[in-house]
Amino acid sequence: MKTKQEWRLWGKQQLKRYQDTKLKKQYEHQMMAQLWKSTSYQQARTLALYWPLAGEFDTRPVINQALKEDKEVLLPVVRPQQHMIFAPYGPLVNRHGIMEPQAIKEVVKANIDLIIVPGLCFDVKGYRIGYGGGYYDRYLADYAQNTASFVFPYQQVENLPVDNFDRPIQQLITVKGVSDEK
Repeated sequence: MKTKQEWRLWGKQQLKRYQDTKLKKQYEHQMMAQLWKSTSYQQARTLALYWPLAGEFDTRPVINQALKEDKEVLLPVVRPQQHMIFAPYGPLVNRHGIMEPQAIKEVVKANIDLIIVPGLCFDVKGYRIGYGGGYYDRYLADYAQNTASFVFPYQQVENLPVDNFDRPIQQLITVKGVSDEK
């Protein structure tokens, strides 16, 4: 079995390979349609997303739609000591190569209904390989609400190596549907 570092490299290569393709755009439209139909999205009043890095699922249309629906939209903010919080969407600044809200007012975890989690690759049990900082695993360790991830077909694998601190994503949003929809 590949190591996490090998999977991370593989996932980055996959995202780069499909980065500016019509196929990626087609998949994004199909997955957004799955999200709009999902109970977890429809019931969410406060939605935490991420600003996309190159090749990742483009969350900007989701952000815009959620704002049109009067949902509160949050984005992650990286703090010292590998700590992450979510703050309301607003004017953005580039910190550490990631777009973050300029005004940082932390929203309490218990008030977030749905967190859309990024990743490089995902397995059938909902485990993911991210960029290696562990920010989301730490944040999700005591988070009790819904989590979901957009998963391109070229990011899906059967099994990933799992450590005891890894947190599985509850719902994988794919072109075929939403896994484990409640």
